[in-house]
Amino acid sequence: MPESSYKKVNNLFLIGAGFTKAVLPEAPLNKDLLEELIKYCETKNIETPLKKYKQEYKTDDIEILLTRLDLEIAGSRPNNTKSLEVERATIERQIAARFMTFVFNEERFNKNKWPCNLAKLFSDKDAIVSLNYDCFLEGLLGCSGLWDPTGYAHVKHPSFKPENPNPRNILVYKIHGSSNFRIFQKVIIPIIDDAIFPCSEECVIPFNSNETPLYIIAPSFVKIPHVQIADMINKAIKVANYAKNMVIGGCSLRPEDSSVWLIITSFIKKELPTTKNLIIIDPDANNIKDRIVSYWVGSTQHLNICPIPKTFQDGIEELLEKLNNCERKK
Repeated sequence: MPESSYKKVNNLFLIGAGFTKAVLPEAPLNKDLLEELIKYCETKNIETPLKKYKQEYKTDDIEILLTRLDLEIAGSRPNNTKSLEVERATIERQIAARFMTFVFNEERFNKNKWPCNLAKLFSDKDAIVSLNYDCFLEGLLGCSGLWDPTGYAHVKHPSFKPENPNPRNILVYKIHGSSNFRIFQKVIIPIIDDAIFPCSEECVIPFNSNETPLYIIAPSFVKIPHVQIADMINKAIKVANYAKNMVIGGCSLRPEDSSVWLIITSFIKKELPTTKNLIIIDPDANNIKDRIVSYWVGSTQHLNICPIPKTFQDGIEELLEKLNNCERKK
């Protein structure tokens, strides 16, 4: 992507699990994920290594569990490493399978009034960094006529042609992978079917996903991305520097997620003669604001931080108003 393309970015969104939770209450947050996955596997009569490791490591936190498992793999003897890696891959498949069920459903979406405003958040040339494995956001954008799967940043299907449209030049950066990402001949490609993208029929590509490894970065303190995802993160960091406005939504900014903090750093640092606006929508927004201010070294006079201590349901109108005010001030 040429330098001129980075400079044309409009708003930057950092979207976490709270976004999906707002529209799909059954979707788990990180703190509930371990127990929820175990229950999900039980309902499907699927054996899961998570039960064993929950008892062995004495934790209800999936991030601690998988970090302990990653450290055990790193320190194990070669003859034990393979079996541990197989169990680790099994857990990843089960996480992806669970989040594959959280997709955009137009009928259910239309039953609620407030989600209709979600699509109004996004406009031409926005960049969206999603930390979520599910594809609800992409389905929403597609059915709103704002996006299609050619708009994944740095993850393309080989059948896409250069002339394939991304209607509004909105790019989605899924820096933790996605339940519909698969590795085919060492390259990450998106699985595109009408269950995930009900309004993007022209992009649907038949594909046997059972024959290829999935790609997500499971919640662990140890995160080693595939080279495509590493490059995607680099591009998101670069784009952040040129964005005038940033919205952090439903994301707790976990301190160990260094990629997220690098993106925030790039957005905050002052290299352009302009005022930037950082809007935080989350029930814990004031605390998140304090953590960002405490993290930063130097002047923040160029930065307006606007916390909205509400869920997406309760704060969507206020968020839209603040974004519209930012647009008018340009």
